[in-house]
Amino acid sequence: MDGSHPHPVDVHVGARITLARKRSGISQTQLGSAIGVTFQQVQKYEKGTNRVSASAMFEIMQALNLSASHFFEGLAEDYIGVGNGCIVEPKPPEVDAFVNGKEGLQLIKALVNATPRVRRAISELLTHLP
Repeated sequence: MDGSHPHPVDVHVGARITLARKRSGISQTQLGSAIGVTFQQVQKYEKGTNRVSASAMFEIMQALNLSASHFFEGLAEDYIGVGNGCIVEPKPPEVDAFVNGKEGLQLIKALVNATPRVRRAISELLTHLP
């Protein structure tokens, strides 16, 4: 990485922190208070601008009642091995923006609670919309 952009792993972990925080229904300020940092620092973690140290990750895990694996879920799918290195295939930013948005989170929760039949019907409907 050239240093001018956040490392893709930091961005991924940050997006997972955002998702977990929003699922828990707490604000950046509340998470910051729980882990002993400002909401601005939480923002930087969530954007991947600042790396999350091991101790901060531990505090975040405690505050959100999650294991470390949650923050790395899906990460391996973003990498393709090439020699000794790897190439990152980032997800489109609109996917993370949708999932982390209020409507996206509400829709995901509703879909999780829906029956398989309802999920299939919704999928069919969305497939046929312009």
